[in-house]
Amino acid sequence: LKMYFRVRNFWLLVSFIFSIIAVILFSSFKSLNSFSPTPYKFDLPQDVPPNYIPPDNVMTVEGVALGRKLFYDPLLSADHTISCSSCHLQQNGFADHEKLSKGVGAEHAERNTMPIFNMAWIGKYFWDGRSGSLEELVLFPLTNKKEMGKDLDVLKRELNRSDDYRKMFYAAFGENQINEILVSKAIAQYVRTITSFRSPADTIYPTAARLMAEKKIDQ
Repeated sequence: LKMYFRVRNFWLLVSFIFSIIAVILFSSFKSLNSFSPTPYKFDLPQDVPPNYIPPDNVMTVEGVALGRKLFYDPLLSADHTISCSSCHLQQNGFADHEKLSKGVGAEHAERNTMPIFNMAWIGKYFWDGRSGSLEELVLFPLTNKKEMGKDLDVLKRELNRSDDYRKMFYAAFGENQINEILVSKAIAQYVRTITSFRSPADTIYPTAARLMAEKKIDQ
């Protein structure tokens, strides 16, 4: 009888251990497969030419949502008073109404703020074309002392302390640690969604083009 209970207890212990291992493996498998971003699809008129999306920053719904949140968040400035949207005003074509925008500490930027629509169809950025990608562009105003003046190490610490941001970054990029590269990628994704192809001017263009063709007027 004692032998029976010993054997029984042994198999109960083995069963318990295997159950724990199964739970751990299932949790790990679930965690590994919880990163499944949704591809982002542009809603554009048929006559719009193809845009360029860098292969190392594929557009996703989660990435765009994260980029939009970052774009409007003053946390990205040194004193938490301004965001990207403070100078890139939607009502002004995502540009500023001031000749020179004010950054942190009321410092004035050195140049006028550029509009940022249809950026996925442009190959060079800034007025002098010194940046070759949106991802690179983002970090310039972010760290410029006369604009947002943010220390990147401080930014990483602040973002990594936020449960909401950590969840959003993981959903967008499958990464648990937030860094400036992921920040620039997220904002670049959002900026690429800002387009002007359905403006009032675009709605009358087909009719105007047809009338001009009928009158044999060069466009």
